[in-house]
Amino acid sequence: MSASIIQIRPNEDTDRQVDAYITERLEAVFTKVFGMIDPHGSEELMNIEEACAFLKGCSEGTLAKYVGMGLKKHKDGQKVYYLREEILEFIATLPAE
Repeated sequence: MSASIIQIRPNEDTDRQVDAYITERLEAVFTKVFGMIDPHGSEELMNIEEACAFLKGCSEGTLAKYVGMGLKKHKDGQKVYYLREEILEFIATLPAE
């Protein structure tokens, strides 16, 4: 059994709808990300306290919850640190409220 491909011919109306949807989703992501972080207080490599401050003062418990949800943490011996880029990528995956 072979699958058939349905051809859709885009028109200006569908293009506008797609553009509006993409814009809406991007606005939601940017609002969420910038609502959760302090862009002025971040280094590329952050310890737990710095990561919490970067996430607008979240608690260490919330940070641990985020790790459980997929945020990457890195260890160097006993020290734990987080990468700014990975925090931003993680936040972008959270569902919009």
